[in-house]
Amino acid sequence: MMETGRFTRPLAIALVISLALNVFGASWYLTREATSNWTAQSQGSWITRLAEVLPEQDQQTVADVVGAHKPRMEELFTDMRNATGGIWDAMAVEPMDEEGVQAALAEVRARQDLLHLELHETLLDLGRNLPLSARQTLAEHTAQRRAQ
Repeated sequence: MMETGRFTRPLAIALVISLALNVFGASWYLTREATSNWTAQSQGSWITRLAEVLPEQDQQTVADVVGAHKPRMEELFTDMRNATGGIWDAMAVEPMDEEGVQAALAEVRARQDLLHLELHETLLDLGRNLPLSARQTLAEHTAQRRAQ
């Protein structure tokens, strides 16, 4: 039989790398969706696709609200992306700096939380600025998309 301790360190390293990749991948995808360029014809933005079911005036309201939040979302995304470098720096030494990796992951999560808060504020501003009929249309449309 093999010693289990022999595989503990490689398994721990693999799990940390997997976590880092998952955090980065999820962050990248969500942020890309939230910060893509807004035009009526743009592709790739879930807000753009969502707003296409609205009348033109309400689409413009969505564009204005998203445009107001976009610079902050882009800044937060850049901060989060830069923080991921700390993960790789801590993993690129021998022996791997597990405490450094944990600290870097915590920093990425904190920055990701700030980005999500900005996205949440964007959604709240959409709710504050869109009429009830537009909010109901968006709610129905998103419910249909989730059901698919």
